[in-house]
Amino acid sequence: MMKKGFLFCLALLCMLFLFGCAQKDENTLQTFSYEEVLSVYTPLQGEAGICFNGFVNTEETIVASAEQAIELAKAECKGEYPSASVRFDADAKMWEVNFSQRIPEENYLVAGGCVSVYMTDKGITTLIVAGE
Repeated sequence: MMKKGFLFCLALLCMLFLFGCAQKDENTLQTFSYEEVLSVYTPLQGEAGICFNGFVNTEETIVASAEQAIELAKAECKGEYPSASVRFDADAKMWEVNFSQRIPEENYLVAGGCVSVYMTDKGITTLIVAGE
């Protein structure tokens, strides 16, 4: 019994070590498929929280970094969102900026407290999905 417990702990430690080694570099930009996003939200156009027009970012501005994408996307948000993550679709040349509200002391997401802003690599917003 003791040997099984030891082997289990050893296997668990190995998995944690391998998982840690497999983590992506913080500077590596995550990817997504804008085509898949559109396939989900286009049929829902007009539903609450799904917006395809009326944006702030309508003039071209080259977006060269995740930080710049976040700053531009903030202009589209009405509330405060202390947490942000960014992904990029190189094929469609689209940025996805996901904002969320968290309860800091417990690190829980606030229900409905998320907004995803989609913009071209030229900084033009094309879709916002709020309250995810």
